Amino acid sequence: RYYGDSLLQAVLGGEVSEETIDDAVRRILRVKYCFPLADESVAHAHRLESAEHKALAQRAAEEGSVLLRNEEQTLPLDRNELSQLAIVGPLAQISNLGDGGSSAVVPSRATSPLDGLMQAVGDAHITYIEGAESLTNADTQVISTADAVVIFAGLSAEDEGEGAIAAGDRTTLALSARQTEMILAVAAL
Repeated sequence: RYYGDSLLQAVLGGEVSEETIDDAVRRILRVKYCFPLADESVAHAHRLESAEHKALAQRAAEEGSVLLRNEEQTLPLDRNELSQLAIVGPLAQISNLGDGGSSAVVPSRATSPLDGLMQAVGDAHITYIEGAESLTNADTQVISTADAVVIFAGLSAEDEGEGAIAAGDRTTLALSARQTEMILAVAAL
């Protein structure tokens, strides 16, 4: 909408000078010559998702996690003492890798928290409860009788970021009211 026919008409009509266009093109080409991305991406393609990069991503994920409280030393969960595990929250079933748009990352493989926990807990029976709107009586029963409950709450690209119109910068770090209600309801059980 900015660089197509509208710009051509602005140049032809004298609203934008050819010198302005030349300057813009020069700046774009200067960056392309300084950083030959096409050549580099081919030269370093073998390093994408290499063992070294995967180890770095794993380390960043582990060291970037923050546990605010561990009351009664609940964590880490002991696999040997788990027979029933309840997983709650819509973000458990998706690989929430960030925003869309220019910051989108699409790896060749991504594991959702739910899939990761299913692989990690051994013989424990896992019940997944989306819990997005409200908890049913069956959900309440599962949560009340589980050995442990893990809640996945947070934000996705639909909630914030450049991919959503009128989204992006937030005025608060709080979760949505819906998610806060879900957490409180599950914690009460």
